Amino acid sequence: MMKKNILYTMMLLVGGLMFAACGGDDTPETPDGPSVPEEREWNRDNTLNVCYITSLDDASANANVETVAAYIKSNGIKTAVVDNTDIVKYADPTACVNASTQLSFLSAKFCSFVMEGYNGDDIEGSTIVLNHKINKVQTEKIADDCFLQFVPTQGPSMTKSTKMLDLPLAVVKFTSQSQIDAAEDALKKFNGNAYKAIYMGEVKTALAEQLKSKMAALNIGMSFVAEPVGEYTLFVAGRSNYVLRQSTSETVGSQTAFCLSIEVQ
Repeated sequence: MMKKNILYTMMLLVGGLMFAACGGDDTPETPDGPSVPEEREWNRDNTLNVCYITSLDDASANANVETVAAYIKSNGIKTAVVDNTDIVKYADPTACVNASTQLSFLSAKFCSFVMEGYNGDDIEGSTIVLNHKINKVQTEKIADDCFLQFVPTQGPSMTKSTKMLDLPLAVVKFTSQSQIDAAEDALKKFNGNAYKAIYMGEVKTALAEQLKSKMAALNIGMSFVAEPVGEYTLFVAGRSNYVLRQSTSETVGSQTAFCLSIEVQ
C-alpha cells in the first residue's frame, strides 16, 4: 500500500477552525495567497488522529469490510469513519446483512451507524468506529435522506498514548443543496458551547463551494481535505480551537484511508 502526503491548498479563517498546510513552508496558503504565519508551533502532544475511509462515491463498501477491519486492527487505529457501510435487506431477518456489525466484530471495536437514508430494501449510511463504548449518541434529522450524528468521544494524543483528548465528532454527508440549506439549525446547534463539534464528512463536489459559504455564514471554518475533483469531497470543519495540521492517505482495498491529525488548542 502506498502512502502519500496531501498538501492543503485552501485555508479559511472566519472565526472558525484554522487549517494549516503541512510541508516545508511554514506559511500556509489561502485562496487569496499566503496568509500570516501560524501563531504558534504545532503541539503534537495535544493532537489526535482520526481516520476517514471512503471511495468518495456512492458505491457500497460492504465487500471491503474485511479489508478495512484488518487495516484498522493492524494499524492500531482508535477512531475512524467508514463510508458506505450499508444495511442490506433490513426488513428480512434471514437475509439482512449489517456491515457495521461485521466491522465491529472483525475490528474488535465499538461501532455506531450513521444513517443516510433508505434505498429500496437497504439502509445507506456510514459507520463510526470507536476504541471504547460511549454513553451518548445524538442524531439530528436534516432531511429524509440526511442525518447528522454527534458522538462526544475521546482519542489518545498522537505522542502520548495515555493522554486522552476530547473529540466531539459530528458526521454528516451532503448530497443536495436542499440538505445544505436545511442543515443550518443543526450546524448552529452543534457549533455551540455545549458541543463544540468537529464536523467531518463528505459533500457532492458540485456543491462544495456552497457548503463552504454556508459554514462561513455561520462562522464555522472549513477545509477540503483534498482537491475537490471526484464525485464527493471530504471536508473537516469546526471552531477556532481545533486545527487540522496534516493528512496522509493510504489505499485500503477499494477505498482510501485519510488519516487526519487534528490539534486541540
